[in-house]
Amino acid sequence: MTSEKKCPQCGQWTKWNKNPEDRCAHCDSVLDPRRVQEKIDVSTREAEDRAHSFFIIRPQDGLPMKAIRRTAFVAHAVYAAIVWLFLVLFASTPG
Repeated sequence: MTSEKKCPQCGQWTKWNKNPEDRCAHCDSVLDPRRVQEKIDVSTREAEDRAHSFFIIRPQDGLPMKAIRRTAFVAHAVYAAIVWLFLVLFASTPG
């Protein structure tokens, strides 16, 4: 669905497909710079979260740290499975 949007840079109306990367037909600037910046911020935040995750085994980790990370990951998975089981049992009980 195509609509029109006023360019924040030059003030001209241009066709807009509601895509964050759409550009103005007159001045070639981004039509929605706020959404583009939000998309960049989210991807940066996700990359930082992945880099700081305790469960990821890094190449420089020694054998004891690899074992600790693997054990923590398995313990986390078991805990999540038990919590999920109780939630399903609780939700499925009548009354």
